[in-house]
Amino acid sequence: MVNHLCDLPGVSKSGYYYWLNSSDKRAERDRNDWEDFQLLYRIFLDKKKCGIDEIKMALETEYDVVMNHKKIRRILRKNNIISSIRAAKPYRKMMKATQENATKKNLVNRQFDQGIPYKVFLTDITYLPYGSGQWAYLSAVKDGATGEIVAHHFSTSLKMNLVYETLDKLNNVIKDMPVMERYIHSDQGVHYTYPVSRKK
Repeated sequence: MVNHLCDLPGVSKSGYYYWLNSSDKRAERDRNDWEDFQLLYRIFLDKKKCGIDEIKMALETEYDVVMNHKKIRRILRKNNIISSIRAAKPYRKMMKATQENATKKNLVNRQFDQGIPYKVFLTDITYLPYGSGQWAYLSAVKDGATGEIVAHHFSTSLKMNLVYETLDKLNNVIKDMPVMERYIHSDQGVHYTYPVSRKK
């Protein structure tokens, strides 16, 4: 009977049994996808129909959930949700700063090399793609006078600890040095204007 039924649509017998045996796995994947979709859709609405990058960042920073771009896109499309897809650097539109967040006056005025080591520091976060749609992040601090990287920290998450760990390492480098006025120059993104970062 199976041979006859498979012959009608031109399906191989082995293909039929493979489909039959994998039905439980498909059902489990559908259940997992539906659970993930509930969270993705909540973020999609809360962020006013934001893009894939913003959804991924919200998952990591607000829900401590790691999910790659490919999976987010697949689940949204599976449920007929269209989200904007930005091909440029991920998280270009970072989280909007809260009311507590505030930028600081530019005291350095781009005079990064003032001839004194460990006086002016430059810091930024570099995005490093790897695997299948995955990202790692490097937070680094460079001495404006020597160009030396004096502190850095790697992470697979963009949570605030990425910056906190970097600043703690910088503090360990300079804590025994003579007291002097020092400056840290950044792009003043959300990681650097967040209140705790400013206090550090």
